[in-house]
Amino acid sequence: FGAEKLKTIHDPLIAAGRDDGVPYEFEKITRTPSSMNAHRLVRWAHLIGSQRTVMEALFMAYWSWGKDISDIEVLKTIAIVNGLNGDEIAEELASDRDRVEVLEEARLVQEIGVTGVPTFVVNRKYVVVGAQPVQSLVALIRKATSEA
Repeated sequence: FGAEKLKTIHDPLIAAGRDDGVPYEFEKITRTPSSMNAHRLVRWAHLIGSQRTVMEALFMAYWSWGKDISDIEVLKTIAIVNGLNGDEIAEELASDRDRVEVLEEARLVQEIGVTGVPTFVVNRKYVVVGAQPVQSLVALIRKATSEA
């Protein structure tokens, strides 16, 4: 994007976040980490019903606090706060458990046309990539419902 454009490219997202109480602090991010371990943590959080809160914690850690979400200690802390056993999670993250499954899920997601986040799949037929106004999503859901 270039240095000048990069300074303002996040402005609309920062404004939207401010309106919704999400304090984006992109200037705190010093590197773009691999999200493999974060995806593995989310996968395991699903097993105890804390997937949503773990996701929110990952987003806050990265976008608001500039934390390295590939770091096992960061992920261990997120796990503990969300009801998982931090020591077990750290041990699992040090292993290869579920790496192949996460890579396969990523391949499948790309195969169906997901190129960014968020992505909405409606009725296994329509794929919408990127943040959309509520009215657009409602119209798409109504269209899919009328076809069902």
